Amino acid sequence: MRTVSLLLASLLISVASAKTWFIHDKYVLNSCNSAMLKQTKYCMSMASYGFGSCACVNQAAMATVMQCLYDRNETDMDVLLSRFESNCASAGITVTDEQLLASYANATDYWIDLNDPPAGFNHSEMNYHPVKNGNMTSYYTGYYVAAKIRFTNKDNSQFLGMGFLGLWCVILLCAISSNILSKVFPRSLNWFNGIAFRKFRSLVGMPAVYHKSHIQSVGIFGYLPTRLEAVIIAVNTVYLVLATCIGYTYDDRDLTFTERAALGRYIGDRSCIIASYMTPLVFLFAGRNNFLQWLTGWNFSVFATYHKWLARLYVIEVIVHSGAMAINSMAYGKWTSRLAAPYYRWGIAGTVASGFIIIFSVFCVRRASYEAFLIAHIVLAAIFLAASWLHVAGLSYLEYYYAAAAVWILDAVVRIARLAVFGVRKSRVELVEMETLKISVERPSHWLPYPGAHGFVYFITPALFFQSHPFTFVASQANDTKHIHFYVKVKNGATRSLARRVLASGSTSCTIPIAVEGPYAEKSDYQHYSKALLIAGGNGIPGPFSHAAELAKSDCKTEIKLYWSIREYHSLKWFFEELLTLKNTRVQVIVYVTNPDSKLDVFDSSSESSSTQEKRDYKDIEISVTDPLEKFKSELSFVEFRTGRMNLEQTICNEVEESTGSIAVGVCGHPAMADQARAVTAALVGECEKRVDYFEEMQIW
Repeated sequence: MRTVSLLLASLLISVASAKTWFIHDKYVLNSCNSAMLKQTKYCMSMASYGFGSCACVNQAAMATVMQCLYDRNETDMDVLLSRFESNCASAGITVTDEQLLASYANATDYWIDLNDPPAGFNHSEMNYHPVKNGNMTSYYTGYYVAAKIRFTNKDNSQFLGMGFLGLWCVILLCAISSNILSKVFPRSLNWFNGIAFRKFRSLVGMPAVYHKSHIQSVGIFGYLPTRLEAVIIAVNTVYLVLATCIGYTYDDRDLTFTERAALGRYIGDRSCIIASYMTPLVFLFAGRNNFLQWLTGWNFSVFATYHKWLARLYVIEVIVHSGAMAINSMAYGKWTSRLAAPYYRWGIAGTVASGFIIIFSVFCVRRASYEAFLIAHIVLAAIFLAASWLHVAGLSYLEYYYAAAAVWILDAVVRIARLAVFGVRKSRVELVEMETLKISVERPSHWLPYPGAHGFVYFITPALFFQSHPFTFVASQANDTKHIHFYVKVKNGATRSLARRVLASGSTSCTIPIAVEGPYAEKSDYQHYSKALLIAGGNGIPGPFSHAAELAKSDCKTEIKLYWSIREYHSLKWFFEELLTLKNTRVQVIVYVTNPDSKLDVFDSSSESSSTQEKRDYKDIEISVTDPLEKFKSELSFVEFRTGRMNLEQTICNEVEESTGSIAVGVCGHPAMADQARAVTAALVGECEKRVDYFEEMQIW
């Protein structure tokens, strides 16, 4: 509800602060001023005062405008007089009702009727008499319809921008309501388990948008959204396309713009205003500390998905705005003068920056070098925001960019605060079996871990201090509860650099100072289900294990099944101590070993890690699997070992069938495993009368 209130408040603030609303009396006065200036010449130059100021200081011009206003008898004259005085005041000129009325009264004997002008009258020469009639009405009408169409379009653009925020209010309200119900009234999950809800979740809410690919990348497209996310993105796309492309009109009587110039202006205004309304959301959805995550229960990867797609639509709006205004400038004959204006140049700079943001954000660039992408993204976004700020500084839209800057700065402040709370601490980085880095660090007493949480780790080394990497951690389960442990698979980049650093130390471990920003992630509520089915693959075990351990300690009645699929037996060695903590608990642990013929080095459970000399002694010696393996299994007698590849579909189907009630399926592992589990669970949701939910215990963005 807090989110909706904030968004509604932003709507009201926008309405109250907007300066583009069409105000009839304002444009009656402006049109009379324009018609007067087109009829004859009264002032040499009033550029320093502003539009309409000639009638504030020249009695003949004042009387001519007053005559025009009296002819517009559909508007209260008191309102028009007040507008006249306000217009003069904005130019620093004081004018009263008495002066205006006296000017009109005194002009009686001096009028020039342009229907019958005196001999020698020249429109282009300086005139010292008030004028009336002639083309005054047609000129007034031409300027009035121009103003009315243009500023009514701006009004409509404001409403369409509010409609965009209103759309997100509805989306977020649904998510918040669902999250609150599931947290406060867990049994409410069963209220929404009828056939219609199950079919919706099975066909729309849960599956990937294309085939099974969600966590797995798809060619140049990268990570694809789920179907529900795709529907929300599609609704936003359709709304923005319609809002930007339709609802324009042109009047041939328009004396301000040609049709080409007018459409350029109208489309430029529309796209600019809609983009301004989008700006705060685009920045908010990108933040790690987005408060909407806590209210909706959506994890960061969901908001990252919406951020990416909204940002693409946003940049399209920016490009449309720039193109339309370029067309208007050329058709209106102002291309050269506008190009020389700082605000216009800043607009071009912002457009170029936004285009480069999209180019550097394509999946192939992010995959090739995420750090390079991140640095470019931050720098270009800062350039875009600053350029946009300077571009709209005098155009009444700054409040949207204030909001975007505030969101970004607040996120940065909270991130710095999180780092400060954890501090820089010495960590023990151990290379286990040449495949996994175990990073152990003592946490502050007030820094509380929870199952499934992850932290962004900063390695304070000359080569890595500027990078942060998200890793799921496990809190110590034994007597020492002050430490947290990260289990990181050695790949390329930072992890390979750390592995080399450990090897260079001449030992299997070394000390590296780190800082941890976190903890992040929404906690999955497995305790509300009859069964928790937790599935992990390889280094994805920390999250599912943490949930299993937490559930085992709680008073809930949830049946707990933990499946772990690994390639070789030696992978168990780096997680041995954690598995031991599940002994004599109600957690049923099943481990699949896909390569049962793998070799296992000498196993010693009495120490946390082998000494350097022991590693050297056994490095090149293959020992029969039988003895070490039997000792290993005897230590883990509560674990059921199975050989071969786990049949994920059969496993999930069997567990759902055997469940006596609702079941939650949580998965963290290889992307293919996660996507298959999602697809299988989605299919079961539509077929099974039990409540079945899916929790993705891994995040990608």
